[in-house]
Amino acid sequence: MEEGKTKAKNLILDANIVISCLAKEFGITRACMIILKIQNARFYTPKSVHQEILFHIPTIARRYKIDANLLKISLQELFRNVGIEDEINFKDYIDKAKALVNDEKDATLAALALKQKPATIITFNKKHFNKEKLEKLGIDVLEPHETLFLKFGIDIRSVNSKVKRKGVAILLQSIMELFEKKVILLSDAK
Repeated sequence: MEEGKTKAKNLILDANIVISCLAKEFGITRACMIILKIQNARFYTPKSVHQEILFHIPTIARRYKIDANLLKISLQELFRNVGIEDEINFKDYIDKAKALVNDEKDATLAALALKQKPATIITFNKKHFNKEKLEKLGIDVLEPHETLFLKFGIDIRSVNSKVKRKGVAILLQSIMELFEKKVILLSDAK
């Protein structure tokens, strides 16, 4: 296992990850993000990704049959735990980042990762990134389930049916609730 994959606490979120977190109550993506947050991971996303998601709220709401107002509230709550970085803060990395991606629209993610390295870009579009070049710079490109496997040894890919995957997601939700109660209890003790 490469060094960056176990040590990076700075996680750069692609829009598709944020949308996935909002779309499914017992989704693996949401479970991964909550567990990683409990483990003191720091989440970041470029301001352009945040604006893209806000722009597409009506479409996301229709697609996943979620009330648009509820989606906005959920998004606000989710972004309370995500550093939204204005591109001006990492503009010096954009040119270098363009050489590290196969889809120029993802250059802001790579640039932000360069600024925050060691970092992990969490995305479902790994093919948009030149993983080999990024890994040499201390940046990993992973899907949420890969992050969960590397951090906790849970291999969701071995769960081969939708029913079993939902069961694993519910189990992860229970684990998250226990962590949250523990965190609340610890914060009350202070």
